[in-house]
This record gives sequence, C-alpha cells and structure tokens, in this order.
Amino acid sequence: VKAYDVAGHEFTHAVTSSESNLEYYGESGAINEALSDIMGTSIEKYVNNGSFNWTMGEQTGSVFRDMENPASVPSSLGVPYPDDYSEFNDFNGWDQGGVHFNSSIINKVAYLIAKGGTHNGVTVKGIGEDKMFDIFYY
Repeated sequence: VKAYDVAGHEFTHAVTSSESNLEYYGESGAINEALSDIMGTSIEKYVNNGSFNWTMGEQTGSVFRDMENPASVPSSLGVPYPDDYSEFNDFNGWDQGGVHFNSSIINKVAYLIAKGGTHNGVTVKGIGEDKMFDIFYY
C-alpha cells in the first residue's frame, strides 16, 4: 500500500456502512465522506509513526482534498471546495447530492478542532490531532 490515507478512507466506508444507517446522499453522505477522510488521515499518521499531512491522496500523484485549506484543491466541478456550511451545495443530486464536495466542510471542522485557528472571524483553540481523532473515532 502506498497511499495509506486512501486505503484507510475506503476501509472506513466499509465500517460506516456496516455500523451506521447513514444515507449516502447529501448531508449524511458528506458526513460519511468526511469520516472516511478523517479516519484515513489518522491511519496515515499511525502507519507513519506520527508523520502525516492534511491532504488526501498525495501519494497517488494527485491531491484530491485538503482538510486545512479546502479551497486550495480544485474540485471536479471547477469551483473551490467549501469550508463553511453556507457554501453547501447538493448540485441537484449530482455526486449523490455533493457528498465529496461537501465533505470538505466537516474536514475543515476536524482541522480546526485539532490545530485551532481563526475561521470566519471565530478563533478556535486546537486540542491536538490525537484528541480530535479520538472524538471522530468514538
């Protein structure tokens, strides 16, 4: 395995499918995708003895999401990934209601929980990656 974040992401889909009743559409589908990104990132950190980054898929040759700065990665729709719920878009059902696109909103939340920062005028104190991963795990 070269891209542990991607492998962990896909494995987490299997766990989510088995253990929850999340509909894979719209908001709940975006939660599913974000949980998979977050857990994939935690697996990358574990396998690499604490070393990881906030991007998804970089080992495949193409970053497809950035949890720290979602808008830095172009979406397949040609519009920046959102980092705020006011930018949620279900695209009239495309991509199961924008599950991949909208997952970046929750990914940004996970980053802010871990690292802290100021977002839309609100300053958040980070609690660290391990505590953030624990919250999403449990």
